[in-house]
Amino acid sequence: MSERLIRLPELMEQTGLTKFLVYKYLDPINGDATFPQRRYINGNKKIVVFLESEVQAWIANQVKKTAPVVV
Repeated sequence: MSERLIRLPELMEQTGLTKFLVYKYLDPINGDATFPQRRYINGNKKIVVFLESEVQAWIANQVKKTAPVVV
């Protein structure tokens, strides 16, 4: 099975994050170390992708950390 690569717009759609928050989480100093890391296609820094499996794992981890709402 091959790994699916997704671009920034799809990452934003899947996570519900804005571009600002994505780049904040990617920040090496103040970011979220658990956030999926960007990868470059053929070393070209203009083509940024993310592994969909890492994105889905991050989302699942966020759900686990969130307390259920009790009404």
